[in-house]
Amino acid sequence: MEQKTKERITGRVKAGRLIARQRMGLLTPGEAKRLEAWLAEDEKHRRLHERLSQEEILPRIAPAEGEKSWKQFIRRYPVYPRLGRRRWAAWLSAACCLLFAAGVAWLWQPDKEEERILPPRPADNVRLVFGDGQSVTLDEAGPAELARIDGADVKPRARSIDYSAKGTVRDTATEYHTIIVPKYGEYTVRLADNSVVKLNSESTLRYPVAFQGKTREVWLTGEAYLEVASDPARCFKVHTGETTVSVLGTTFNVANTPDGETVTTLVSGRVSVDNGRANRVISPGQQAVTRQDSEAIDVRKADIAAATAWTRDMFYFNEEPLETIMETLSRWYEFGVVFENEAARQRRFTVESSRYENIDQILTLIEETGVVTCRKEGRTIHIR
Repeated sequence: MEQKTKERITGRVKAGRLIARQRMGLLTPGEAKRLEAWLAEDEKHRRLHERLSQEEILPRIAPAEGEKSWKQFIRRYPVYPRLGRRRWAAWLSAACCLLFAAGVAWLWQPDKEEERILPPRPADNVRLVFGDGQSVTLDEAGPAELARIDGADVKPRARSIDYSAKGTVRDTATEYHTIIVPKYGEYTVRLADNSVVKLNSESTLRYPVAFQGKTREVWLTGEAYLEVASDPARCFKVHTGETTVSVLGTTFNVANTPDGETVTTLVSGRVSVDNGRANRVISPGQQAVTRQDSEAIDVRKADIAAATAWTRDMFYFNEEPLETIMETLSRWYEFGVVFENEAARQRRFTVESSRYENIDQILTLIEETGVVTCRKEGRTIHIR
């Protein structure tokens, strides 16, 4: 048995004994201090104390049923193997009524609040950085801060900012703004030319408040879905890593990963992909992949639904290796993965689920295929 589990079980047995003695009016001054210290350690302790102190829990479990649960508990967690049976009985006699009533399962169940892998909540702290380096959190911006955004329309509920409104186009020197989207966040920017950029989690977009000159250029880190407004007189360029994507008017997804790979997926129109050493033009339904360590641009058939699933707040894996699926999920939900069966890594699955769904439901979808089993231990998922 792991040391952490022993300590948790021991702590709960001691707490149960103190709470039981308190209810029977047998608590000594020293025990009262220990109980108070335990309650002060964690808000969860106080909530548990309140639940176990309720009179109505007493008849919940019959003594015979409680005795059976207690024997199961001792077999699974022999936390005091060196204590004699007589000393065990004496030490636990004060606690038995409480343990039987509350269910001995309280002792041996994992700490759910610590071990559950919870679905993330969409983040709100999207930042806008001005040209001089000062910044504002958009969902908390006050009137003075909004005025500085120079006429752009901030829509907190829609999680968007719109620069296309009248008054945002100027003849003065170009000013640049930068949107920084945190993990679990998403944000939409409507640029001054009416092009729309939807930014994925952990992405950054630098853009001019108003486009001037013969080109429209933005700089992206991370992933974005773009609907570029048509303007034959001015080409639209997205710079991401060492790759530049050039368009006149089109819809596409571009993702730049931390390892230097850029994947451009074209939904409609035509785009040119340039990595400084080669150039390829792709058509709708195609995907261009550039890498820092390669001069070539790999063009392949695209799975549009999979590439753009994030814009619908979804995960979508179409016949992907389980290892790839788990790598994506582990980054999003922040858990570790252990493959106990190496062959399972390359087994392919089709999975579609909300990005804000509980991980248990995604694992259930995978297990229902009957190909693998998934077991959680703390924040690690074991796959066999």
